This record gives sequence, structure tokens and C-alpha cells, in this order.
Amino acid sequence: MSALSESASIPRHYHQVSQKYSDLTISCGANRYHVHRVVVCNQSPFFAAALDKQFKEATTADVVLEEDDPELVRLMIAHFYAVDDPAEIDILWTERSEGNNDTPTVCEAEATSATSATAEQPYEALLNARLYAMGDKYGIESLRKCARVEFDTWAAQVDVIEDINEFPAIINEVFSSTPSNDRGLRDIAVSLLVDNAGAALNSQELCNVLVQLPELLMEILKRVVAANADLSKQLSTATSAGKKEGARFQRYVQDVDASMVELETSALAMMKKTAKLSQKVRKGSSRGSEAWLNVVERY
Repeated sequence: MSALSESASIPRHYHQVSQKYSDLTISCGANRYHVHRVVVCNQSPFFAAALDKQFKEATTADVVLEEDDPELVRLMIAHFYAVDDPAEIDILWTERSEGNNDTPTVCEAEATSATSATAEQPYEALLNARLYAMGDKYGIESLRKCARVEFDTWAAQVDVIEDINEFPAIINEVFSSTPSNDRGLRDIAVSLLVDNAGAALNSQELCNVLVQLPELLMEILKRVVAANADLSKQLSTATSAGKKEGARFQRYVQDVDASMVELETSALAMMKKTAKLSQKVRKGSSRGSEAWLNVVERY
């Protein structure tokens, strides 16, 4: 989760983690956080618009997020203050009493709610998928960006065989909590499934999820078709290149053969010349010997 607080685009407000000068409370379930408008509203157009509309004249406002998961809200607030450990923002927390209506409230968030997290600590990728959806819901672009980085890192390092049982919930969250035109996590998820199609098809639970998401199946099919087309193009290019290289090699062999024939012809010609020269030498030697004998006989 470190990337959720280390992005250079996130203002560093950890020094403001205090209830002092708090002018806004964010409530979810039994939790209430005493935060600062300048910190929250500068990062979330949703909260800024809600407060401008409902609490323009109020000194303190209470935004109630009835539909969200309390742990995700806690992590969102930690992101607002760019703290490394969510426990650091617990100093802003007080328990919310039922029926406490001392301050104006926004009763319900005007956006699609994030899916509730399980009682146990969510799987890291699932958690980041939910935080990404929350960032989209409340217009917190820095939260979306950081959650995407974390999700992408997970996808690059995940052991598909070992963690395949976690995929159904993660894939379902990605494709059910974001609009179809939001490619932030969807493209990562599709690539992950295409690259590990064998393991994916061996998971009946994951196949059941895919059947319920025809849009995802269509994206996978398009990706596979594109990959096959690219492979065919590469094969065609390689074949063409191979043919060109083959033609070059054939010409090279022909040139070598021609050179060998020429060398053989030259060698034969030299052998013939050498043979003739040898015969002349032998004839010359015989004549010389006869002349010498004649001279000797004269004496």
C-alpha cells in the first residue's frame, strides 16, 4: 500500500493529522473522522461539490457515507493525508453515536457504492481494485492512479497457479465496479487472463465468472484474435525473410560451384602444361646425353 501515499502528485498533509482546526467530519458505520476541508476538498471534487451545495454557511459539516465499507473509507482518509500507515489517522477518529444529528449531513453518496470488503483483510489486488473504484466514485484521481500502480505491480508478479482461486473475486470486482470506458484496471486484467489462459480455463469458478461477464469474454476474444493476427504477420515476415535468405544462399552456392569449376579447369590446364614441359625436359636430356657420348667416342 506504500504507493498510495508516495505519489509525488499527492500533497503531504501528514503534519495536519490532528483534530485541531477540523471543520469537516466524514462518518461511515460507527466511525467518524474529524478532517479538514482544505485537505479533502482539494483532492475530491465530489466532497467539494457536496459541501459547497449543502454546507456553505455551516462551520462544521458531517458527510455520511452510508453505503461504503468502513475500512475503505479509513484507507481513503489515510490517502488524503498521504500517511504510510493507516493507523496514523486514527487520531482523527471518534466513535459515531446512533441518532447523532447535531450537524448537517449528506445522507447518501450520489454515486455507485463500492462493494463491501470481507471481514478479513482483503487480498491486496482486490483491495486495490476497490480503492480504484472508490477513487472513481469520489473523483480522487490520485487514489485511482496509486491503486492502478499497485494493481499493475501485483499482476506482473502474481503466481497464477498458486493464486488462481483469488482471481474470480478480483476479476468480478474490476469489471463490476467501473464503467466499460474506464480501461485503468480492465486492460491489465484482460492481459493477465490472456497470458495465462491455460490456468484460467482450469478454474471452474473463474470460468463461471467469465460466463457472467460477456463483455470481458468479448475483450479476451478480440485480444486473442489480434494476437493470432500479429503472430501470422510475424510468421509471414519470417517466411518471406527466410525465402530471401534462401535465395541468397542458393546464389552463394552457385557462385562457389562456379569458382570450383574454374579452379578445376585451371588446375587441369596447369597439369597439362606441366606434363608437356616435363616431356620436353626429358627429350632435351636424352639428346644432351647422346651428344656427350659422341664427343667422348671421338677421343
